[in-house]
Amino acid sequence: MQIIEIEIRYAGGFRITDKATWNPDASAFHVSERLKQVIREMDVTEAPPIVSATVRGQTLSVEQAPDGDFRLKAGQVVPQPPEGFLAQLGEVIRRPTRDQRHQFARYAHTLSAGATIGAFGFWHSTTNWSPQNILSLANLCLASVVLFYIGIISMEGE
Repeated sequence: MQIIEIEIRYAGGFRITDKATWNPDASAFHVSERLKQVIREMDVTEAPPIVSATVRGQTLSVEQAPDGDFRLKAGQVVPQPPEGFLAQLGEVIRRPTRDQRHQFARYAHTLSAGATIGAFGFWHSTTNWSPQNILSLANLCLASVVLFYIGIISMEGE
């Protein structure tokens, strides 16, 4: 059993986010009695909701079971967590979670600041402006801009 996050979205804009217990053997998501009661009350006046569950960093569509709990829709499979360091590293690069994307963005912004500070320091400390020194300064400025842009993209508007 694992605690996961479940989100219920109604057409009218009403959203419910709650925790549920996930049973991987039965592909079942068990929610609290309180949430079942709220869903029953909402079913009286609202259209059927869209329900999704976040399991192992992946958001999956789920459907309501007759007992009020939820289960995976037919044909959906929850991915197994990667084993081994290189497999986990590849998973982080291919499909980072929201928090990982934010950490990557912060790191890129930190490197951008470092490149900017390095460019100013290089500019103030250089007395002989050879083509190699000009290229080094241009590379630091370019790295600063590119890393800042990568940080912005990594946030994805969040």
